[in-house]
Amino acid sequence: MTSTILFVLIGIVAGILSGMFGIGGGVIIVPALMFLISLKMIFSK
Repeated sequence: MTSTILFVLIGIVAGILSGMFGIGGGVIIVPALMFLISLKMIFSK
């Protein structure tokens, strides 16, 4: 349950930041998944 909430929060923050700065959401989501949830690079992208 907590990992689902963390996934949703990462998505919301990535959406807000990508909208504000005009960058792709993957630039934020992939590193966040790697460092916060400890997913390997192959699963994050």
